[in-house]
Parts: sequence; C-alpha cells; structure tokens
Amino acid sequence: MSDESNDPILARSQKVLVGAAPEKVAVVLVEYDPTWPRRFEFERQRIEAALGGRALSVEHIGSTSVVGLVAKPIIDICVVVEDSADEASYIPDLEAAGYELRVREPDWHEHRMLRTAAHDVHVHVFTRGSSEIDRHLVFRDRLRANAADRELYASTKWALAQQDWLTMQHYADAKTDVVEAILTSASISSLNQFATSRSHHVNKNFSQAIALRCDDPLPIIELLEQWDVDQASTDIMGYMGTRLLADRENPGQYLIVADFGVVDPDVSAVDEANRNNERPETQAWAARLLELIDGDPQYRHYDELYRTDF
Repeated sequence: MSDESNDPILARSQKVLVGAAPEKVAVVLVEYDPTWPRRFEFERQRIEAALGGRALSVEHIGSTSVVGLVAKPIIDICVVVEDSADEASYIPDLEAAGYELRVREPDWHEHRMLRTAAHDVHVHVFTRGSSEIDRHLVFRDRLRANAADRELYASTKWALAQQDWLTMQHYADAKTDVVEAILTSASISSLNQFATSRSHHVNKNFSQAIALRCDDPLPIIELLEQWDVDQASTDIMGYMGTRLLADRENPGQYLIVADFGVVDPDVSAVDEANRNNERPETQAWAARLLELIDGDPQYRHYDELYRTDF
C-alpha cells in the first residue's frame, strides 16, 4: 500500500471529490449479470426524463456494458451535454432525479460524475466533442467485439482485485497499461477498416492512407487541410480525410491519419483501369504531399507508422 502522506492519486481524489473523503472499499468482481442492460435502460430513461434534449447522448459504458465480462456491479453511464462545466444546466435536475454529485474535474475534460445513493450507478458527464467520449465507446466496442482483448482485460481485473487498494481510484489506475494496450489494438483495427472502406469511395481514381506519429498534431493537420484547400482550386478535384488518434503506446503523442486522393467530376464510378496506371498526376499529388512532409525540417520528428495503398 502506498504512503498516504505522499500519494498523488489520493491527493488528486481529495481535490476532485465532492462531499465525503476518499473511500476505501474492497474491489468485488462478479460474473456478468444479464439484468445489467435492463438496469441501464431504466437509468437512461430516468436521465432523459430529467434532462430532455439537454442529454445529447446517453450510453452504457464500462464493464457492465460488455456481455460476458466480469465487473464490479456498478452501472457506468456516459452522458453528453452541451457544456459540462455549466453545472446549473443539468446537475439540479439530475439531483432531483435521485443522483448526487460526487466528482468535479474542471481540469480533466470538465468531467463530472454523479451517482445513486446506493453507489450502484455512476453517471459520467462530458461536454460534446470531448475525446473521452470516443475513448469510452471505442474501448467498450473493442471489448464487445474481440474475445482475446476481453479475456486479457478480465484476467487483469481478477489479478488486481486480489490486492489491497487504498481507494477505488488506485485500482482503476492500476489497469491503465492494459486499457492503453487494448485501445492501441482498437486504433490499429480502425485504421485498417478506415482504409478499406475508403478504397470503395465513389469517383475516386487514386487513394493513399498514411499514419504519422507526432508530439504536436496541429502543424501537420494544418498542413494536410491546407493541401486539400489548395487542390480544390485545380482541375484535379482533391479531398482529404484527416483523423487524429492518441498514440496509446506513447502517452503525449498522437497518430495523424490522412487519406488523400482525387475525384474526377467526369467519372461517375471508380475507373479501375485508370485508377493508378494512367493517371500519373494523381500519383504525383500524393508524392508531392509526402515530399513536403519529409523535406521540411519542421516535420522530421514525425514517424510513419502505417501506410496502405489501394
């Protein structure tokens, strides 16, 4: 057990918790309960009745949302609102519906967590567009779809549950490495799916997708977006799809995924015969972009991790 007088997790908990001090509770895991989806549905209706259209999204997250996964018997719910920092716009109504505010984190995605009096439902509130929303959903969907990652997560939880933890947050933080590994697997999988789906885009005669690792995503995104704008004014109609993913293997770094190609306005379907071989200008367009990235000292710390041509 860590020294409580010099424990950053405990200090953080004391800062963000509302009401009672951090609670030392045993980590009790149970086998999947088929009643959990029904309990979520009950809570979803209660939240939507309280907030109406202010609840932009209400999703079941956490281990109880994954069929077959062991879990603490606590229903975790992600609620998206316009601005989670604007507590007056939703917290009084949720409190009237039976939830109590337990966590306030203005410095971390403006996260708020409310819970039931029985502590068996946790409602996590985020602002529309927060990256944490997608992170929760990607993690949930990966565990639902991938048996190996589901088993990895379950075995990790069982092992950690045997240990003594100062607070539940200490237990949660101890799962970070395996969570990041699973999210990395999900990111790689989504890159492949993204590239495959893009390869069938109508009117496209050439496409290439690349991923770059970087510690500052903004310059490269701006470069890619500007390239798209520049190409739009030429006789080769260009388009650019750019995605930003956190690099789960290297905290503080990011994956930039760029899909670029051309659209010929005179072709109503993919021209397979001319797609690569007879349209050198489309290949040159992709090559010029890569040369621009490779040749500018500003971008030399970007490492290409993944590329697919189709």
